[in-house]
Amino acid sequence: ASSSSSSYLPSPLVVRQAPYLAAHQDSSSLSSSSAANGSGNDDDKDFIQIRTPTYREMSFVADVIMKCFYQDSKPPARGLFRLGELNRIQQNFPYDPAQHQMLVAVASSSTNENGRSGKDSKIVGFIDIDARKPNRPTAYAFNPRPYLSDL
Repeated sequence: ASSSSSSYLPSPLVVRQAPYLAAHQDSSSLSSSSAANGSGNDDDKDFIQIRTPTYREMSFVADVIMKCFYQDSKPPARGLFRLGELNRIQQNFPYDPAQHQMLVAVASSSTNENGRSGKDSKIVGFIDIDARKPNRPTAYAFNPRPYLSDL
């Protein structure tokens, strides 16, 4: 990596949940009661944090990818697709943050999925940002950089 390279985003970036998002969550989503009524301090409100994931979180990221891109797949293919996606993102885990980053959106709530009080958080989004040039001359060499995937 060259010394003139810079990182894409500051970390972490916190995005407060918009009223539209709170009003349009399905029953399996996180509760948005404290965000909707504005009660409590910032620690009590629902929010989404954008941050770099840990390697251990790649399994949760694979679950998000499956839900977004493979929701119609059936067993046994579904298990094979998940294993393939997990393998892909683990092997591609960033080692040069100036040229390659993965980011996750983590929804946090003051109530858990069962409606009980208590902190709850869940990975709800993922993006892979890659500015590295391919190490082999292939068709991928013509893709625009930075390259965004799994958004």
